[in-house]
Amino acid sequence: MGSSADDPAGVSGSAFTLKMFLAGAFFNAVPGIIIQLVLIPTVMAALGRTGLVHFHTHKKEIVTESE
Repeated sequence: MGSSADDPAGVSGSAFTLKMFLAGAFFNAVPGIIIQLVLIPTVMAALGRTGLVHFHTHKKEIVTESE
């Protein structure tokens, strides 16, 4: 019986290619990215409305010169 270092096959007996890895990583990552894009702004808006987090808004002052 050969050692696992000599055997390119995985536990299931089939080779795990780079294409399979990238496809699995992409399909596993996309739902998490979408959830973060939706939940983080929602949570931050809720925290801002309740006053638990104070967001600083910088207002520009308009300076007018008098003659």
